[in-house]
Order: sequence, then C-alpha cells, then structure tokens
Amino acid sequence: MTTLESVFVREFRNAVSNTGYKDIYKIPLPKEVEDWEVSGTDLFKVETEEPYFSNLSGSIVKRLPKDKIARQRVINPVTRNFKRDENGEYEYTDYSIPSGSIVVLSEIQIGLPNPMKYTPSQGYGYIDFNFITKKDGSAYVEYMYVLPKSCLYKIHQTASAAPLTELRGRYHL
Repeated sequence: MTTLESVFVREFRNAVSNTGYKDIYKIPLPKEVEDWEVSGTDLFKVETEEPYFSNLSGSIVKRLPKDKIARQRVINPVTRNFKRDENGEYEYTDYSIPSGSIVVLSEIQIGLPNPMKYTPSQGYGYIDFNFITKKDGSAYVEYMYVLPKSCLYKIHQTASAAPLTELRGRYHL
C-alpha cells in the first residue's frame, strides 16, 4: 500500500526533475501564486528589552539576504541631507556589524533619536531605510537594524502539500 508521503515524494521528484533546476529555491513560482509573499530568507521573532528596540518585540523580521551588503547612506554634515555623487546617486559607506549580531529588515519604525542623544547597547544599531515597491504598485518603507542573535528566535517556514487525488480518496472530498 502506498502512503500519502510516498506519493508526494514521487510526484515532487518528477516535477523538480522536469524544471532543470538543481536548487529548489531557484525554481520560479507559478503565475497563480506570484503575489504571495515568499521571503526567500530566514525569519525571526524579536524579543528584547533594549529601549527603542523593544518596539520590535513580538514582531517578525527578515534576515538581510546573503547577496545584499549592509551599507549606510552618508549624511552631508552641512546640509544634513544624504550626500550624492556627481551622477546624483547616493554615496554609501560599509556598516561594520558587531560579532554576535545580524542585520534584519523590518517595516516597523522604532523612532530612534539623534545619535548624539542616544547610543544603543553593544550589538544593537540602525543602518538605513529603503523604499520598496510591490508588484501590485503599492509601496512601503523597510528599515535595516542590527540586533544581537540572543534576542532573535528563528521561525521555520513550512508548507503542507498533498496531491488532491490522494486527499479525495482518504477524506471523501
């Protein structure tokens, strides 16, 4: 007797072998699910008591993707605006991430004051923000923070998939 798991494994292997991709994460999503929010990176739940950063407590943040570099826009000390080069592009400087910390992305603005008035504890920090436009045309702001690994709890992204024909037979759908 075949089990639901063995049927799924067989169908999944057939489907993956037909795509030509060796890495499951490189397989493009079908057009029917293009608007789904798939992070493509690790998700973490935040629990911290640090002032200002405690606004992130209980929220879910994304790890900065491995192909991205944590860079901070340079502020012009005279005009207090972001500095631009001769082509009109922002100037960036690399951000040094403390050991034991990682860069995370969140839509929550924590309202940090001027760095002259408040210095976060070791392992915490703010890098920059980005305007993100979704496929449907809506936009939001994503903030880059540095948080210690000790206050982050990994959320495992899982999915349940089963062939519909097998479900009909078992559950009389």
